[in-house]
Amino acid sequence: MAEEGTAEITLNNASEKRKPVLAFCIKAAVSGLLLWLPLRNVQLGTMYAQMTAMNPWALAGAFVALAGTTLIAALRWSVILRTLGMPRDFSVTYPLSLIGLFFGQALPAGVGGDAVRVWLGCKTGLSVPVSVSSILGDRLAGLFAILLIVTAELPAVHTITPDAKFFYALLMMLAVFYAGFIVLLLLAFLPTSWRRFRFVGGFVRISADLRVILFSPRAALAVLSYGVIIQLGNVLAVFSLAKGLNLSIGLESCLLIVPIANILQSLPISIAGWGVRESFFVAAFGLTGATAPQALAVSVLFGLLVIANSLPGGLLWLLKAGFPAQRAKPRSSFGAIIGLDSSSSA
Repeated sequence: MAEEGTAEITLNNASEKRKPVLAFCIKAAVSGLLLWLPLRNVQLGTMYAQMTAMNPWALAGAFVALAGTTLIAALRWSVILRTLGMPRDFSVTYPLSLIGLFFGQALPAGVGGDAVRVWLGCKTGLSVPVSVSSILGDRLAGLFAILLIVTAELPAVHTITPDAKFFYALLMMLAVFYAGFIVLLLLAFLPTSWRRFRFVGGFVRISADLRVILFSPRAALAVLSYGVIIQLGNVLAVFSLAKGLNLSIGLESCLLIVPIANILQSLPISIAGWGVRESFFVAAFGLTGATAPQALAVSVLFGLLVIANSLPGGLLWLLKAGFPAQRAKPRSSFGAIIGLDSSSSA
């Protein structure tokens, strides 16, 4: 009997280990399919010629715009932590945000960067629940800001969209996201008896913390404003790339297209949004007169710039001298967190 129990545990552990691999394979397949669909009728040489014709100043402008979004995201995380009663300075949240961005691009799992940020947040003295809530709150607040932008753009989207099916699909997707937010906020009112289950209790804690963030007027205004600024940075990056390729794509078109693309990329069906963004850019910018090679060039360059912006985070990670053991005492020095401060060694 003991041997049978051991064998069953071994099989269960092997099954659990295969789940992330299977999820990655599925996402890779989806990304590959969605990349193939717009590329199948495109000459790669034509797209490459488009990319190499990029104005270097426009490319630099797009890079700066994307770099600014990471900076603003770090400010947003600081506001969220302050609202949750565990303040951390920008000098801490910014480097950790860069490292999280790097791992978000480097790891196959879509939440790899967030998992690293949770771990590093704990290194600053945060409890695991607060660290998790702050990261998820940061993500959800950013998503909520995108939803508000897209909702405000619905009349303009309806005007320029020739296919009613796409518009109604967008409405349905927005409704699902808003319903998800409402359900998440209401989880804080679940009966106490339900909270004894660890899984349910975790979501209740996240729900309560999200309510604290969104129902605090000053914090909500700051967090949502930062979310809007981040989206404007993405819009400016795409617009700069389009102008660098001499495309007749206006800023208003980018304002309509990029936030919707970001909502689609937030769906956990691909690797870092690759494939989803390219397919949507080809379809959406095609309405503005851009050809498939041109739209693909903009999308691929945008993705490559995101990767380039993540590299400083990788450098910060490589420069560490080893992570110290976690202490209950909060640490506000980034050097102490990643082990560069000699005074932090045990």
